[in-house]
Amino acid sequence: MSGNTWNYLEALGFVRLRRLLTEYRGDISLHDLSDLELVKALILVSGDDTIPSLAGLLIVGKETVINEYFSTHEVAC
Repeated sequence: MSGNTWNYLEALGFVRLRRLLTEYRGDISLHDLSDLELVKALILVSGDDTIPSLAGLLIVGKETVINEYFSTHEVAC
């Protein structure tokens, strides 16, 4: 996938990610990080640190981007 930009990520995705970290008792040192620091710590960006990785897009990407690029995506635990 080429052309990934920071704009493919959504603020609500970061809210959900932080909520999951709290609910599942993730590393508390992640809670006070900025959005960029958080995705860097979780290795959800690559390149110049503003290019989302595939995992970054699936976790905090905009729904429209996910539907466009990953129409058959599925999350299973």
